[in-house]
Amino acid sequence: MKNAKRIFSVLLVMLMLLSSAPLSGFIVPKASAASYGGTCGESAYWSFDSKTGALEITGSGEMEDYYYDDDYYAPWSSYIGSIKTVTIENNITSIGDYAFEDCGNLKSVTIPNSVTSIGYEAFCGCDSLESITIPDSVTSIGGGAFDDTKYYNNEDNWTDEVLYIGKYLIKAQDSFSGDYNVSEGTKLIADNAFFDCESLESITIPNSVTSIGNLAFYDCYSLESITVDEDNDYYSSDSYGVLYNKDKTTLIQYPIGNTRTSFDIPDSVTSIGYRAFDECYSLESIEIGSSVTSIGEGAFWSCESLESITIPNSVTSIGGGAFNLCISLESITILNPKCEIYDSEYTFPEETVIHGYSGSMAQKYAENYNRTFVSIDYINVNGQCGENAYWSFDGETGKLEITGSGKMYDYNNGEFVAPWYNYTDSIKTVTIESGITSIGDYAFYYYENLESITIPDSVTSIGEGAFGSCDSLESVTIPDSVTNIGYEAFIYCYSLESITVDDKNDYYSSDTYGVLYNKDKTTLIQYPIGNTRISFDIPNSVTSIGGGAFEGCSSLESIKIPDSVTSIGDYAFYYCDRLKSVTIPDSVTSIGRYAFFWCNSLESVEIGSGVTSIVGSVFGGCHSLESVTIPDSITSIGNGAFGDCDSLESITIPNSVTSIGDWAFSECHSLESITILNPECEIYNSSDTLPYGTVIHGYSNSTAQKYAEKYGRRFVVIDSGVEHTHTPDAGTVTKAATCTEPGTRTFKC
Repeated sequence: MKNAKRIFSVLLVMLMLLSSAPLSGFIVPKASAASYGGTCGESAYWSFDSKTGALEITGSGEMEDYYYDDDYYAPWSSYIGSIKTVTIENNITSIGDYAFEDCGNLKSVTIPNSVTSIGYEAFCGCDSLESITIPDSVTSIGGGAFDDTKYYNNEDNWTDEVLYIGKYLIKAQDSFSGDYNVSEGTKLIADNAFFDCESLESITIPNSVTSIGNLAFYDCYSLESITVDEDNDYYSSDSYGVLYNKDKTTLIQYPIGNTRTSFDIPDSVTSIGYRAFDECYSLESIEIGSSVTSIGEGAFWSCESLESITIPNSVTSIGGGAFNLCISLESITILNPKCEIYDSEYTFPEETVIHGYSGSMAQKYAENYNRTFVSIDYINVNGQCGENAYWSFDGETGKLEITGSGKMYDYNNGEFVAPWYNYTDSIKTVTIESGITSIGDYAFYYYENLESITIPDSVTSIGEGAFGSCDSLESVTIPDSVTNIGYEAFIYCYSLESITVDDKNDYYSSDTYGVLYNKDKTTLIQYPIGNTRISFDIPNSVTSIGGGAFEGCSSLESIKIPDSVTSIGDYAFYYCDRLKSVTIPDSVTSIGRYAFFWCNSLESVEIGSGVTSIVGSVFGGCHSLESVTIPDSITSIGNGAFGDCDSLESITIPNSVTSIGDWAFSECHSLESITILNPECEIYNSSDTLPYGTVIHGYSNSTAQKYAEKYGRRFVVIDSGVEHTHTPDAGTVTKAATCTEPGTRTFKC
């Protein structure tokens, strides 16, 4: 193979010489026809001087990896027979795979302290390279990186059939047998270092080792134990000779020569590493604890005696080929319905029966790859959800029960989800028993099949987003004990028709329409968006429309806001996509961010004189908006305030407005004209603030004219042809007259 590559490279050089021109992609400086160069990374560059045979790598960051099997060669491959020295400048952090393979005349290489990784077969076949220095900065060395170099081929450099370069253990001869103690002071064991050492029985790793490469002990069929010095800060082992990281959260390598037939993975382990049990032919059963969250690529590849295995609910991902070639694996049970399974027919054997929940990722995998699937829907599960609170779920009835006392834990819509999250599609009812005092944040968020919830008198607090996006929830009753309801607790419940509050509640109330308010109905908290009414008049008692109060309401076409209202919260009418017109009364002094964003049917807006600022994205994405009346009270228009209002044809910005933010009218494709009456209005300095085709009207020498000139917009002066009526004041003496000099009086209109 290597001879074929050399012949191919020689042919490339001959073709280059015959054509008397460099190959495409090479840069030839005019100063010297013997110099070549180009890029070899995002910020890395190479140059080769054919007279001296010197190849230099400059710039910064990682070098690119090359792939000889895919004919993706290093850009200097045409000169490999002429390269004598390689100098890598400081700031380069990696040497790519196959980067200098088969540079047969390469005699020296300079690797700076900035380099942290040396790629697969990077210097393989450099059979003139007899001296190599690896700096302390290197933390990984790819398999075969120095194979068939002059250093590698020199028997004097091998000690007891093991090759070191300084503190780095590079390779062991595959004929090695028995026990081996890695030399004290060794920093790194390279990838594939003991590959195919079939007679290696045990290995001891000193405390100096900080890095062990991938597949370092691959195909070591007699290896019974790996022992790590207790003082090692990076790795550890157990009494079974299994290799872990220091805190035993990652199981790295099981010694495949061990003849045990069963193994229980310790509770500390959260991750089963890449090919950790590959070719453990003796193992018949493996117990995976509930602490494990991920099973790595090829983790149990070719465990030919493994007959069945249960993947606990805690596991969220199974890597490619994880159980490939487990020829005796009759069944696998996957308890997490949302566990991500690598999308390949080789993840599980063809004949393995997959057990899991209906609608789970396991079932989808089985259907995609024609595997037999068995449902386990009727398994009961339970656990803890507070210091003294507990949960249980009955898969047959779809009922989730919360029992015990005190507060439930708070969860979030990200990494820390409720423990019953994996059964979201199966939960239909939630019953909270008396004694529980709080419903945690996001406890039941996005439970699309949840139809009913029972809240006892003991509950005082309902957390933020607690029942958000429960699409099947039709009604909620809030007892008199509740004193706090978190932000957006019932947001996006598209089937929710009514929220009913007990009359005795001192903090909240509801009306005959099922709308949630504070006790005295001065704040409208949540409109039930599953209600099919097309119009709604907000009561005169309301002074504040809460954040997200009508968010996602798809039925309302008109809304009446009374003169009592003074504030409209963030996202208040967000995505009310049938709302056609809005009149904001003079009483309103503030409108929150995104308040009317994505109201796709909104055609007209009248803003009352009490509002002083149109904040960010408040009317953004209102695609049907044709007219807006902006009163003289407005002093600023925020970022994206009218962005993507692509039906808006013209607008006048009154003299009161002192600033227009970025993207304020961006993507308003129908906006033919905009009139800016304040000559000193500050317009955000970006071409995206106003659309390209819009004609800007304004005064001479105004900021509007300067914006138009800078960004190539048409500008129309509004100074000329306008009649002015002047009413001067009595004037002010700005310079007193003397006997010889006249004075000056200044008048104001």
